[in-house]
Amino acid sequence: MFNTIKELGSLKYIKSREIIPYSFIIFLTWISRFLLSNSLGLYEDDWHFSGNAITNTFAQNIDRISSALFTFWQGRPLHMTFLTFIPFLGAKLGGITTIYLIGFSILSVNACLWYSLLKKITQQPYLPIISTLLFCLYPADTTFNYLQHLIGLQTSLLLFLIAFHLFVSEASKNNLTKIFSYVFLTLSLLTYESLFPLFLIAPLLPKNRSNKKQWFYHIFILVFILVIYFSLRKLAGEQRVNELTLIELIQKLGYQVIVGPFISLKTFFLRLIEVIATLKMQELAILIISASVFFIVIHYLVKNGYQKDNQKAYSEIFKFLVIGILMTVLAYPSEFLLSVDMVDGRASRVHFAAALGTTIIVGCLWSMFLVKTHHQKQWNRLIILLLSIHLSLLFTFALNIQSYYKLSWQYQQAFWSDVLKLAPDFEERTVILVQAPSLPWGKQINPFDWSVPSVLESIYQFPKNWKFKPRLYVINPDLDNPNQWKSEMIKNQQFFLSGNNRGLRYYYAWEPERIVKAQDVILLIEKNKKLVRKPEITLADGHSLLLKQDNQRNLAKTYPKSIIFDRLIPSSQPLETTSHTPIYFDPQQ
Repeated sequence: MFNTIKELGSLKYIKSREIIPYSFIIFLTWISRFLLSNSLGLYEDDWHFSGNAITNTFAQNIDRISSALFTFWQGRPLHMTFLTFIPFLGAKLGGITTIYLIGFSILSVNACLWYSLLKKITQQPYLPIISTLLFCLYPADTTFNYLQHLIGLQTSLLLFLIAFHLFVSEASKNNLTKIFSYVFLTLSLLTYESLFPLFLIAPLLPKNRSNKKQWFYHIFILVFILVIYFSLRKLAGEQRVNELTLIELIQKLGYQVIVGPFISLKTFFLRLIEVIATLKMQELAILIISASVFFIVIHYLVKNGYQKDNQKAYSEIFKFLVIGILMTVLAYPSEFLLSVDMVDGRASRVHFAAALGTTIIVGCLWSMFLVKTHHQKQWNRLIILLLSIHLSLLFTFALNIQSYYKLSWQYQQAFWSDVLKLAPDFEERTVILVQAPSLPWGKQINPFDWSVPSVLESIYQFPKNWKFKPRLYVINPDLDNPNQWKSEMIKNQQFFLSGNNRGLRYYYAWEPERIVKAQDVILLIEKNKKLVRKPEITLADGHSLLLKQDNQRNLAKTYPKSIIFDRLIPSSQPLETTSHTPIYFDPQQ
């Protein structure tokens, strides 16, 4: 193993001519995924996981990690460990931007490891760089800007790629190196499970001409790891395993494995149509510039990569095409909780593990065209141009995803600025209810998801002895009529909060049922596309119920702010409402 690490880090391994592709891979990762990182924030699960990790003390986070390890949390104890440790460390080193920089580092290392792995296992000159560029712009998973997945899933891929490198290294003939490859594979499994089945094909890689005995040992070890893994999940009472019936599992897996690969591959071409269909002048300029850059870089990298023996080149491409198909199929057996039909939003992570296999497949197709046209200079340049246009369209799509995340954060910034302006007098036991049916959902990332109740305690540091910290809940807009929530929630002139209460859109399953006095409730409603505060509400019997009064804002207390506060409420953005419609009631996505 130590020889492998030395090999990976040596100057000989990364030769001078490799500086350009590695540099370009890192540059492309930054531009396509993190160009707007200064304008991004926390979304959905981020508020509960990253937000809590940032505001917790070191001791509280140690307890959180310990609990995840001892309870085998969701079968992913390392997932929770990374989700706690990395945001906490990043916040201490510089804030949310630093956390995104750490995420960029993880993703960049993954892309470079993928490129170096392909370089190591194939003599085909075009496949490594083309597949890696496609990997950087992978279009089926749109969660690259989502901290929850960037930190929790990409760390799993990092460990998985290290396992692959150890398995195929020259030192792998040493049993110790092989053992360490399975150790890193297990660590990847304990972080996120969907990549694990892909390791089944490791002996198929050209550098590993395994015999039947080696195949037997390999499969035996993988089965042994899985048996221990699922036994621990069963013992931990992990519900997602316990609730599955055998028939449901077989039906679900069959659909995922058969349909998933086609859907993930389809996105490499479907996204092109999406970009072209909504193309604007700014995007056209991006397309032209990026296509030109891709053409220059690819032409430089492949011009000396021709294999004289075309038949040998086709044979190797075909082998990797088969490997890519197998890896893509194996990416879906563990993804039985999400639908493979999802290619947008947070659920598109169902295609996360298919990134390796699909980029090999598409890379093989382009490599075949390049090999075929090598002696035909004009046709070869045309193929490079078409490949460059393909990549530039995927690049434009990746930028569009970033813009969706930026816009979603702007919605949150404007919304919470208005909330703090209208309801600054919250205190212990205060409940803020928001009745705003027009709050946007968001195509790629939801600005007002289930974790909304966690926001206030993420941006303020409330006294530790408070039993009930102030929280904001969104009233369910999907009821039969706008006032139904009152009959669902109000009993004997008091508010009843529960996970079984249909009046609330979200209420944490672990929160206790509560009875809240009307004097502790602040109600904000949507009126003429603005948020306004209501001092009272009229009940079904015609009586009025007084709520927490607006004149108490003069008694509003000031609480210490976390570093997330300045990210959510920039100092340049005053806490005051404006005369125009707030951005979150005038959605642009």
